[in-house]
Formats: sequence, C-alpha cells, structure tokens
Amino acid sequence: MATVFNDTTDKLGLIQECETKVFGGNYGAISGNTKRLQTFTRYMNNGLNKWASLVMQYDTRWQWHDANYTTHPEAYTTMVAGQQDYGLSDLHLQIRHVYVLDSDGNKVPLKQLDERDLTNRNIAPSEFLTTNGLPKYYDLKGRSIFLYPAPSSADTTLTGGLYVTYTSAPSYFADDDTTKEAGIPLQFSNYPAIFASRSYCTDNKMQSKAKDFAFELKEMENDIMEFYAMRNRDDRPRMTIRKRNYV
Repeated sequence: MATVFNDTTDKLGLIQECETKVFGGNYGAISGNTKRLQTFTRYMNNGLNKWASLVMQYDTRWQWHDANYTTHPEAYTTMVAGQQDYGLSDLHLQIRHVYVLDSDGNKVPLKQLDERDLTNRNIAPSEFLTTNGLPKYYDLKGRSIFLYPAPSSADTTLTGGLYVTYTSAPSYFADDDTTKEAGIPLQFSNYPAIFASRSYCTDNKMQSKAKDFAFELKEMENDIMEFYAMRNRDDRPRMTIRKRNYV
C-alpha cells in the first residue's frame, strides 16, 4: 500500500513520517502549521524532481511515468504550413520520439539532428532543407522543436500532425492534498518524505539529523538506480565482438 500525502487520522501519511523523523512524533508540528506544511510540500516536490532526474539517467526500455497521470506521455499538436518552430510544454522533461503525419495520416518517425551536425558540414541551419515538404529531421532548441524541412499542406496532415512521446514531469503535491500518493513505485513511496526531512534539517542547522537523512537518502538512491537499470528484464545486455583498431 502506497503512502498518502497527509493522513491526520491514522498518522500514516508522508507528512506524518516527516513529523516522526524530524519532530519525534509530534503530530501536528507540520500538518497543524500552515507555513511549515507549505515548506515541506515544497521540499517533497523538490524530491520528486530529484526522483525524475535519477530515473532519466538509469531508465531502460520500460520508462517511468507518474502513476497519477491518467493518459500516456504523448502529445499531438497541429502544424502550420511553412512553420518550422513548435513549442514544448513544461511537462516535457525529455523527448523520446518525434513523428509527423504524412498526407495519408501515417506516422513517419523523424531523425534527430543537432545544429552542430550541420555546421560541421559547413551548412547553416537556415539553408538546410528550405523547401517545405514532409519533415525528415528535428532539432531540439531550448523549449522548441525545429522541423527540417518545414511542413507543407500537400505532403503532411497538418491537423494534429506533429506527435511526440516524452518523459513527463512528476505530478506535484499541493499543500492541501490529503490522499494523493507519489506516483512512483511502491517500495520507494517514502522517498519524498526522506528528501524533505533531510532538506528541512539542513536548512535549519539540525546537522546530526541531516547527516543521518543524507545517508538514508543515498542508500535509497542507490537502490532506485539499480532498480531502474534492471527493471526491464527483457532488455538484456547482448554479447558483441569488440573491434580493435591497430592504427
């Protein structure tokens, strides 16, 4: 059973775990203090960000997606003929794949390139595939996807024609949440509470407790990284012949 955010009745929530760890079981020290509750909510959300960062480093072919979301991490947007630049949502932490719909409505996967790939070939990005048509490549720049070439109405389906799959940001806690759970695997569901406890003790010069929480957090993060590196057991390492260069 996953741990809910704030359980003032049975004292089984993440907030109550922080009250136990930091304040010695003084229930209400956080849940009964508006400013402190807001602070711990912020710390826990920072912990969810740290979680996502760890997972993106070690996730294999079975990618994590916050269990609070009811939809898959994919999005469609309508293209405009001749428009090359399309904005990304703040929820898109990592783009996995990009497709466009051709004139028959079929998904066509695009290859990723980088501006350096072009400049290394003495090609200016503004001079690469300048005739509108069916996009073949994409480049990620800041919060935008750039298509090469820009789409044309004749070669693509413009309506809902740009399709991306992505790693989403976590579903964050609000300070008035009660039964919401962290959308992470069950065995690590108390990770945000440990992260928040460490952060609070560090910021409030409770050095002995902060050190203990840092050690506990490090152990859990090692377990998280191992779990995600091995989670998809169908994605096994393959033996290959190593080539030697005798030059």
